[in-house]
Amino acid sequence: MTDTSTDRWHLEKVVSPRGFASLPDIPSEYGGAVSVSESSAADGPHIWVRANAPVDPHNPYGDTRESAMHLTADNAARLAEQLEEVVVGHYQNDGEREMTGAEAKAAVQRVRDLCDRALADPGEAAGGEWEDPTPIPGWVTAVRRALNGPAGPEDVAR
Repeated sequence: MTDTSTDRWHLEKVVSPRGFASLPDIPSEYGGAVSVSESSAADGPHIWVRANAPVDPHNPYGDTRESAMHLTADNAARLAEQLEEVVVGHYQNDGEREMTGAEAKAAVQRVRDLCDRALADPGEAAGGEWEDPTPIPGWVTAVRRALNGPAGPEDVAR
């Protein structure tokens, strides 16, 4: 499998004149492509996922058809998780795919950012998932300590 931590062309955003980002097409094995872009939906963040494929998979240069899906950001995240699950758990992969250095670094940064948001404003952290913003959930300080060590006496006291 390709190491996508160094081969990053697929994440180079192009911004439309209206200000919406799209990413390069990902080619299919059968002559089609998949693309994603931001949507202009006014009722919250949405993502367009488009698939373009040959009508006849045995003729990749023949007529094509496109199908577009308009997903909420939550459902787009679910789709991304499904894709990752299928890639990692694929029967031909033996679940052996390990996180690359860049992926591990990005994951650690995401956890740090979440913990920082939780410590700064527990009600807003994780999209407001916590019903009672106080006290700060123990996992936040535990993860933060594991990443950086105690932040100070106030962190240890929590």
